[in-house]
Amino acid sequence: AHTLTLDSGGGTCINDTIIVEENNEIELPIPTRTGYDFIGWQGKDGLIENNIYMMKTEDEKLTAEWSIIEYTINYVLNDGNIENAPDKFSVETENIEIPNPIREGYTFLGWTAENIEALSEPKTNLVISKAIDTDITLIANWSKFAHALTLELEEGSDAYETLTLEENVEIELPIPEKAGYDFIGWKDGDHIIENNIYVMEDKDKTFNEIFCEISG
Repeated sequence: AHTLTLDSGGGTCINDTIIVEENNEIELPIPTRTGYDFIGWQGKDGLIENNIYMMKTEDEKLTAEWSIIEYTINYVLNDGNIENAPDKFSVETENIEIPNPIREGYTFLGWTAENIEALSEPKTNLVISKAIDTDITLIANWSKFAHALTLELEEGSDAYETLTLEENVEIELPIPEKAGYDFIGWKDGDHIIENNIYVMEDKDKTFNEIFCEISG
């Protein structure tokens, strides 16, 4: 009997030393290694075919051969744009910085990925590390810009003071009350908001209430 030594080359193997009778055939174990595909066992005479080895007349050492796996980064930008975004990485790649995308009228909340627990919640300034050993689909998450609508009040009225609204959101403005007065409307600069309905613009706004005194 002779000794067959298996060097997994950084991988894991069930048995690293096997005692085999001369001329006996054995099926070699298949090692695993994170981020690599197993090619086969390399011996003195080359790569072992079909993973079947016949013991020779002396001890021998076999070494595992590996090929590195190249993982893919896919992006779901949801109408955003991104520049210089990496699309591949491996366990031998140094940490990869993922740039934040941009989208007009929106704030980038962060990246999520369904198969990465650490990305179950949006994360900005993302760095892909060697700890990730799978293809990734990064999903961009957005929120519309929000603006402040300030409703300036006179003493004795009870309207809201400030509303925070996303751009293009339509709102029915509150109707304030003031004893002895009728409410005419909200004044935006030199004009009154029609029908008390306003669509939020892409900037902060301030309205003033207008009352007229009830006669008699």
